[in-house]
Amino acid sequence: MGLLFSFKGRIGRQQYWLGTIGISAIFGILFALAGAMMGPQQEGQPLTTAAIVGLVAMVPMVIVFFWVTLALSIKRGHDRGRSAWWQLLGLVPLANIWLGIDQAFLRGIDATNQWGAPAVPREATV
Repeated sequence: MGLLFSFKGRIGRQQYWLGTIGISAIFGILFALAGAMMGPQQEGQPLTTAAIVGLVAMVPMVIVFFWVTLALSIKRGHDRGRSAWWQLLGLVPLANIWLGIDQAFLRGIDATNQWGAPAVPREATV
Protein backbone atom coordinates (compact mmCIF):
# COMPACT_ATOMS: atom_id res chain seq x y z
CA MET A 1 0.00 0.00 0.00
CA GLY A 2 2.96 2.30 0.57
CA LEU A 3 3.70 2.19 -3.15
CA LEU A 4 0.31 3.65 -3.99
CA PHE A 5 -0.51 5.98 -1.10
CA SER A 6 2.76 7.21 0.42
CA PHE A 7 4.75 10.19 -0.84
CA LYS A 8 7.96 8.99 0.82
CA GLY A 9 10.81 7.09 -0.80
CA ARG A 10 11.87 6.33 -4.34
CA ILE A 11 10.64 4.08 -7.13
CA GLY A 12 12.30 3.10 -10.36
CA ARG A 13 10.98 3.28 -13.89
CA GLN A 14 9.57 -0.26 -13.82
CA GLN A 15 7.56 0.32 -10.63
CA TYR A 16 6.40 3.66 -11.99
CA TRP A 17 5.21 2.14 -15.28
CA LEU A 18 3.57 -0.88 -13.65
CA GLY A 19 1.88 1.27 -11.02
CA THR A 20 0.66 3.84 -13.55
CA ILE A 21 -0.61 1.28 -16.05
CA GLY A 22 -2.18 -0.88 -13.32
CA ILE A 23 -3.97 1.96 -11.56
CA SER A 24 -5.15 3.40 -14.89
CA ALA A 25 -6.62 0.03 -15.90
CA ILE A 26 -8.35 -0.47 -12.56
CA PHE A 27 -9.84 3.00 -12.51
CA GLY A 28 -10.75 2.82 -16.19
CA ILE A 29 -12.86 -0.23 -15.43
CA LEU A 30 -14.41 1.42 -12.36
CA PHE A 31 -15.24 4.58 -14.33
CA ALA A 32 -16.77 2.49 -17.12
CA LEU A 33 -18.92 0.65 -14.57
CA ALA A 34 -20.02 3.92 -12.97
CA GLY A 35 -20.80 5.33 -16.41
CA ALA A 36 -22.78 2.24 -17.35
CA MET A 37 -24.69 2.53 -14.10
CA MET A 38 -25.69 6.06 -15.11
CA GLY A 39 -27.29 4.89 -18.35
CA PRO A 40 -28.17 7.10 -21.32
CA GLN A 41 -29.27 10.62 -20.50
CA GLN A 42 -31.69 12.75 -22.50
CA GLU A 43 -30.64 16.33 -23.13
CA GLY A 44 -32.77 18.78 -21.20
CA GLN A 45 -34.15 16.07 -18.91
CA PRO A 46 -33.38 15.90 -15.18
CA LEU A 47 -30.79 13.37 -14.08
CA THR A 48 -32.08 9.96 -13.10
CA THR A 49 -31.38 8.52 -9.67
CA ALA A 50 -28.95 6.06 -11.25
CA ALA A 51 -27.08 8.95 -12.90
CA ILE A 52 -26.78 10.80 -9.61
CA VAL A 53 -25.52 7.66 -7.85
CA GLY A 54 -22.99 7.12 -10.66
CA LEU A 55 -21.73 10.69 -10.42
CA VAL A 56 -21.48 10.51 -6.64
CA ALA A 57 -19.55 7.23 -6.95
CA MET A 58 -17.08 8.88 -9.33
CA VAL A 59 -16.08 11.62 -6.88
CA PRO A 60 -14.11 9.41 -4.43
CA MET A 61 -12.69 7.45 -7.37
CA VAL A 62 -11.30 10.65 -8.90
CA ILE A 63 -9.80 11.69 -5.55
CA VAL A 64 -8.14 8.30 -5.01
CA PHE A 65 -6.90 8.17 -8.63
CA PHE A 66 -5.39 11.66 -8.28
CA TRP A 67 -3.73 10.78 -4.95
CA VAL A 68 -2.24 7.52 -6.26
CA THR A 69 -0.90 9.01 -9.49
CA LEU A 70 0.57 11.93 -7.53
CA ALA A 71 2.22 9.52 -5.05
CA LEU A 72 3.75 7.49 -7.90
CA SER A 73 4.97 10.64 -9.67
CA ILE A 74 6.46 12.18 -6.54
CA LYS A 75 8.38 9.00 -5.67
CA ARG A 76 9.60 8.71 -9.24
CA GLY A 77 10.76 12.33 -9.04
CA HIS A 78 12.60 11.49 -5.82
CA ASP A 79 14.45 8.76 -7.71
CA ARG A 80 15.49 11.42 -10.23
CA GLY A 81 16.65 13.73 -7.40
CA ARG A 82 13.70 16.10 -7.65
CA SER A 83 11.42 17.38 -4.90
CA ALA A 84 7.65 17.00 -4.96
CA TRP A 85 7.36 20.61 -6.11
CA TRP A 86 8.57 19.51 -9.58
CA GLN A 87 5.14 17.96 -10.11
CA LEU A 88 3.80 21.48 -10.59
CA LEU A 89 5.47 21.42 -14.02
CA GLY A 90 2.59 19.15 -14.99
CA LEU A 91 0.40 22.26 -14.96
CA VAL A 92 2.62 24.19 -17.40
CA PRO A 93 2.10 23.61 -21.13
CA LEU A 94 5.17 22.14 -22.86
CA ALA A 95 6.99 21.82 -19.51
CA ASN A 96 4.60 18.97 -18.72
CA ILE A 97 6.01 17.08 -21.71
CA TRP A 98 9.51 17.31 -20.24
CA LEU A 99 8.21 16.18 -16.85
CA GLY A 100 6.61 13.12 -18.47
CA ILE A 101 9.79 12.22 -20.36
CA ASP A 102 11.93 12.79 -17.28
CA GLN A 103 9.86 10.52 -15.10
CA ALA A 104 8.94 7.80 -17.56
CA PHE A 105 12.16 7.29 -19.47
CA LEU A 106 15.22 8.68 -17.70
CA ARG A 107 17.23 6.64 -15.25
CA GLY A 108 17.23 7.47 -11.55
CA ILE A 109 20.23 8.69 -9.58
CA ASP A 110 22.59 5.84 -8.67
CA ALA A 111 23.57 7.24 -5.28
CA THR A 112 21.59 7.57 -2.08
CA ASN A 113 19.89 10.95 -1.87
CA GLN A 114 17.74 12.72 0.73
CA TRP A 115 14.80 10.41 -0.14
CA GLY A 116 16.67 7.16 0.36
CA ALA A 117 18.72 4.52 -1.39
CA PRO A 118 18.36 3.91 -5.12
CA ALA A 119 15.11 2.20 -6.04
CA VAL A 120 16.96 -0.29 -8.23
CA PRO A 121 20.46 -1.13 -6.99
CA ARG A 122 23.01 -0.87 -9.80
CA GLU A 123 25.79 -3.42 -10.14
CA ALA A 124 29.28 -2.01 -10.30
CA THR A 125 30.91 -2.33 -13.70
CA VAL A 126 34.47 -3.53 -13.96
